[in-house]
Order: sequence, then structure tokens, then C-alpha cells
Amino acid sequence: MIQRVLSEAHTLDEFRHLWIESQERRKLINHLLGDNLSPDLLRDIDRMTDYDNYDLFAHHGYKARALKRPDRKIIYLNSNEPGSTRWTQRRPPCCAAWATSLKSAAPKRSKPPRSGRFRRSKSPAGSRP
Repeated sequence: MIQRVLSEAHTLDEFRHLWIESQERRKLINHLLGDNLSPDLLRDIDRMTDYDNYDLFAHHGYKARALKRPDRKIIYLNSNEPGSTRWTQRRPPCCAAWATSLKSAAPKRSKPPRSGRFRRSKSPAGSRP
């Protein structure tokens, strides 16, 4: 199975580009399943049920560090948060400065937002909601 993945993406960078394109990712998975190769079975055998297919293939094929789903989510959110160093480096300077200023200028809420209660607006005379 890993050989099949490596034949479609020779480097981790190529694999990452393939993986973020949903149609390419689906095509790869369909090729594996068509050859009776199940990523889920490999994940169960390796006791990697807390990892997604990206980390499973990256770990076995490219010797990359595998991250559990919650860990990958935290890293992704932290590195893509407006104002973070990585986020601002990937954006044009005007956008990065704007996003950083928004983050620092955001008003602080003293009260939590009201939840669950909305007023129903009155309908104009003669119309039905």
C-alpha cells in the first residue's frame, strides 16, 4: 500500500500537495481500495486509530512524525491564526498588518453574549410570516 502511495507522490511535499486537493486525495484512496488495500486495516494493525490517513501515509511512506487528530488541529489553528508569525509571513504585508491590527484592536467583551433567545420581529399588517 505504501509503495502505491510513494509511486503517486515521490516526496512528502508532493504528497502534501496531492492530499490537499480533494479530488486527487479521493482518487488515491479509490486506487488503494480498488487494489483491495485498506488504509483502515493498516491503521488498525498499527494501532494508529487516533491518526488520519494523511498521518498514516506520511509516517510510513516518508518517515514523517505522525500527529493525532486533536494535535494536528491545534497546530493547524495556531499556525493559521491571524496575527501568528507563520500566517503573517504568508500574506501580503498590507493584509498581514491589517489582520494583526484587527486582532489587537478587537474590543473586549465584559459580558458573555446572550444565547438562545431571539425576539421575533412583528410582521407588517396583512402579511404572514
